[in-house]
Amino acid sequence: MLLSYEEYYCIILASFFSAALEMFDQNALFLNYKQLPEAIWSSIPDFFQISLSENEKEQMRELMQYYSKGKERKKLFTNYSAVKKQEATELVKLMVDKWLGELYKRLELVRHSQLTHN
Repeated sequence: MLLSYEEYYCIILASFFSAALEMFDQNALFLNYKQLPEAIWSSIPDFFQISLSENEKEQMRELMQYYSKGKERKKLFTNYSAVKKQEATELVKLMVDKWLGELYKRLELVRHSQLTHN
């Protein structure tokens, strides 16, 4: 039986999610993409016990405004997550739910537990 591309990619992602859950320990920090870019100058340095000056944080905020891919790197960053989610086909949504739904919930539980313990 041939898998659709959508199912195949979801199975691959599920293996990454499972590996992250299996290998998790207190030396790992789980982040959700939604936490970016703010996590770069807040929770990530906190986790690694790095102190940043207000000037360093401001420089990071300035740099994070720009799209990191491509040659120009002057294009302002736009978060397209909501647009991409809206454009997802029914098959993508079905495969994401089938292969990633429960694993994602478990990843988020771990991430939230880190917030309450730090």
